[in-house]
Amino acid sequence: VAINFDEAEKAKKIIDELKRLDYEIGLNLMQAHNKTKKQYEDAGKNFNTWGLDVLYFADSLGNMDPKQVAFIAKHLKRFWDGEIGIHTHNNKGHALINSIAAIDNNVSWVDGTITGMGRGAGNAPTESLILEMSRMNKFEGKPLAIQPTVTDFEILKEKYGWGPNFYYHFAANHNIHPTFVQSLLEDERYTKNRILKALEMLSTVDSSSFSKEKVRNAVYSNQNNDGSWSALNWLENEDVLIVGAGSSLQKNKEIIEKFIKLKKPKVLFLNMNQTINQSLGFATVVCNETRALLETNEYKKLNHPLIMPHKSLSKILSDKLNNIDILDYGLT
Repeated sequence: VAINFDEAEKAKKIIDELKRLDYEIGLNLMQAHNKTKKQYEDAGKNFNTWGLDVLYFADSLGNMDPKQVAFIAKHLKRFWDGEIGIHTHNNKGHALINSIAAIDNNVSWVDGTITGMGRGAGNAPTESLILEMSRMNKFEGKPLAIQPTVTDFEILKEKYGWGPNFYYHFAANHNIHPTFVQSLLEDERYTKNRILKALEMLSTVDSSSFSKEKVRNAVYSNQNNDGSWSALNWLENEDVLIVGAGSSLQKNKEIIEKFIKLKKPKVLFLNMNQTINQSLGFATVVCNETRALLETNEYKKLNHPLIMPHKSLSKILSDKLNNIDILDYGLT
């Protein structure tokens, strides 16, 4: 059962039911980093009464180091009588050394994946763990026997691209959940420079968990969402072309631009447009708070107004929108 360290009590009913069904039970504490000695010791004492078989802790953001791993293991085990485990992430390239540090501190469950295969930055490579455990006389098999499997997985790694990189490292250093990085890297609209700027923006707000609702709550809580601008009768009797961001846009770029120049409609871009010539736009419309957070640095490049719920979004965008022509359309 995997659950955030701070919400572990919510798992009690699930664990009680699994125990009643005679399962062996492991509790994996996600985001277990940066807690106090007392928090770890109180957790160990509490879980000792739950009938667990293994108490696991996870380096969810990939920002632990061997010293912190040792600290967590030591204080969890002060009042915890059972076995302990660790699940490492490789955002800073520390998955292997953190796993070894855990073994050195009497952690008995340490997991890995072939070539570190895993979402985003991935995990500790099983083949490396086996080599190290063999060196430490804790593995009785033949370490080199895994090589044919590693070769197969390297083909998959080349195709899917898991593993640590500069973006995951930056995110780990700033407590940004790796899913933000993954979603940015998977979005073909974002250049490397834009990804860095987006991560820089995310580092200024609480981004330790990936949740659209969390961003939305931060933006809209206890606010009057009325805007100062109304679209009533705006562009009345005008021809309007609304341009989205689907894959067909790039395919038909030339035709669309010729149409705009010929018919001269008022062109509204939905979110930042990276395909059609910006000079052809009459306004850009933005309403999604997460997208606004990630694309703020791009808005200064616009040569036309931005239509957005400015009063609401200003809480997270602060002074980033200064000197930009904004039509404040209220949104709830």
